[in-house]
Formats: sequence, C-alpha cells, structure tokens
Amino acid sequence: MTASAASRLVALYPSTWRVRYGAEFHQLLIEQRLTPWLALDVFAGAIDAYLLGGRMTMKMMARCAARNP
Repeated sequence: MTASAASRLVALYPSTWRVRYGAEFHQLLIEQRLTPWLALDVFAGAIDAYLLGGRMTMKMMARCAARNP
C-alpha cells in the first residue's frame, strides 16, 4: 500500500488513538496490499476505536500480536 493511502486510513481513527498507535499502524498498513476487505476492516476498526474511546481491548491486542487482523 502507498504511504498516502495508509495515511488516509489512519486518519479515520480518533486523534487519541492516532497519537498512541498511529505511527506503528501506518507502518503496518504500508506493508499490506490494499484490498476491499482490508479497507473495510480498517474502517470497522476506526468505528470500534471511536466507540471504545481509543482503547484497545485485550482481544484486539491478541489479534495484533498474532498478526491476524
């Protein structure tokens, strides 16, 4: 994925989330191939981040650690 596409996807997340996770998430996205499913997953994650107030749940952290978004 291009850096500009990754930046646009990261920008969907709340500012508090971006401060804490944005740089790492941006790098992770750059390493991925942009697909409709990935874009949908990132969009759903942004909604989840707004609903949880920018906190990652233990389940989300476990999925990230397993590199299984």
